[in-house]
Amino acid sequence: MSNKSIKLLCVILFCFFLAACAGGAQEEENTLLEYPGVSWEATPEEVIQAMGFPAGEVLTETVEDGYNLGMENWDCFGQEAQRIVFHFEADEAGRDRLHAIEITYPEDGDMDAVRQAMEAEYGPGVTTYATSYILPAAAANADTEAQNVVVTEPVAANEGDLFWLSPSVTAYCSPEALEAAEDYVHQQQAQQGTPTLPEAELSAYWSAQYPVFARFSPSARRISINAYLLQYLQQWEAG
Repeated sequence: MSNKSIKLLCVILFCFFLAACAGGAQEEENTLLEYPGVSWEATPEEVIQAMGFPAGEVLTETVEDGYNLGMENWDCFGQEAQRIVFHFEADEAGRDRLHAIEITYPEDGDMDAVRQAMEAEYGPGVTTYATSYILPAAAANADTEAQNVVVTEPVAANEGDLFWLSPSVTAYCSPEALEAAEDYVHQQQAQQGTPTLPEAELSAYWSAQYPVFARFSPSARRISINAYLLQYLQQWEAG
């Protein structure tokens, strides 16, 4: 093989390498289960632009914990949804940021096709998973020495439900963000007047928490994608 041919082969292999890296980066970017074309950092204006919603047809609603923006009869995961609603809450600077998405489909919607589209976007779903919560001392040990307790339970699911999970908090967070999250829990425990959780228990708690999760519920004809914890983690890290 001539030197020229060898150089050409190296260039081709390098291009394949770059393409593979780009593909890997693109796949990694959606581990936070972002809706196609919409970032979890998006404001209402950015969501309207990204979705291409027609001016004057967007439904808006101010709710107790934030702001809802919706559209009826819109294509979502390849099927016409009855409604898609984007829920926003204010960040530390007071700007509304996307926190959650809920999509409902009509009775004649093809939920199997929706599931396949979600699997194409996010990969295979799981039928169950476990999550943890901290049971306050007053409820956990009312008649004995006050202690907070970590409880880990499977999430209740209906037949046909699927879940998609982002990396757990311990896998997703930077050390600084995880430390800030632990500090937040300790502050809450101090306000309750109860001892802080042991390090091992707190680590197990965060390992079963997911910054973003999605739920596909064919019986309810609904998709929910929730990033509440993601926003809180970012705020705690920012101080």
